[in-house]
Amino acid sequence: MLDEAIMGTIYKYGTRGFIVKLIQKCFNDWKSSLFTESPEIDYLDTDGKYGTKTKNAIKIFQEEQELSVDGVVGTNTMRALIKSFLLG
Repeated sequence: MLDEAIMGTIYKYGTRGFIVKLIQKCFNDWKSSLFTESPEIDYLDTDGKYGTKTKNAIKIFQEEQELSVDGVVGTNTMRALIKSFLLG
């Protein structure tokens, strides 16, 4: 189980660090698991910087997962990312 501090933290534009790298890795693994290539979905650099590209990718992920679309990784989006990573 992920630490509650990680799950309870909001990750958004401007955030940096290891957890952002994890978010980017989970997104890339989710993208790899898609049955069709989608030209509007690019792989993310796993650089630990939550910039515009990461924000836009998270919006696409949220829409596909039927979550609130805001480009911010809160508890629900983090759970969905981790789930997709584990099931990927």
